[in-house]
Amino acid sequence: MYDGYLVQGSAKRALTRAKNDVLKILDGLETSMIKRFSDMIEDPVFKAVSTFLDTTSYRLKEIDAIFETVKVICKKFEDALKTNGCVIDKLKNELTVLHTYVVRFLSNSSSSKSWPQLFLKKYSLGIGNILHIAEIGIVFPLSNAEAERVYSFLWRVFSKERTSLSNDSLENILRLRNDTDFDPERYKKAVDPFLTVIPDGIVRKRARRPDGHRYPVKRKLKKPTESASTTRILSELVTDSSESQSDFEPVSRT
Repeated sequence: MYDGYLVQGSAKRALTRAKNDVLKILDGLETSMIKRFSDMIEDPVFKAVSTFLDTTSYRLKEIDAIFETVKVICKKFEDALKTNGCVIDKLKNELTVLHTYVVRFLSNSSSSKSWPQLFLKKYSLGIGNILHIAEIGIVFPLSNAEAERVYSFLWRVFSKERTSLSNDSLENILRLRNDTDFDPERYKKAVDPFLTVIPDGIVRKRARRPDGHRYPVKRKLKKPTESASTTRILSELVTDSSESQSDFEPVSRT
């Protein structure tokens, strides 16, 4: 055992003490989490999002009850929905189609597996507008921890030694870092400009700069310019030297 839990001659007592201390920590952690998220749990928008995304309960609920949650979400994010082209008047009909499909074909699937299937059926079922509500629910933030992690990583990338990074390059680095579902095919277009495939299957590297990039031109070193005072002093020296030479010209002997 560790940290003073081992009592001489009684391992059972030591295990009991360790268990009790761990339970106290867990109880305190649970109390803190409930206190922290109590406001979120009671928030009507959070409740509406949770109810709407829970497809496993669709077979137990009427369409009107689910549509009430949709209206709560629409009221909160009405401007964003209209900006993204969502037709709010079609939500009730599309919810009916979605509800029927879930009850008939996805009743035994979990919510995490049902929504990817519904997004794949977006055009065949004609439920593009109601999926706007699902997108809002899926990205609905539970806390700001993820945003804080992004900012922490941002300052590690954008250091004093890399201040020349452009905004696009910095955004691409952050996206790759936070993309847990990495699929090489999704980034094929980004990789192609950097690689050239030869017909025999060999891959060779080429210039990392994309087409049309202008390489920085080397700056020409400027010649040191002479100041006015320096020019005046040099001219005086030249004049003095010429005069001294004329004074001391050798006399020719006849």
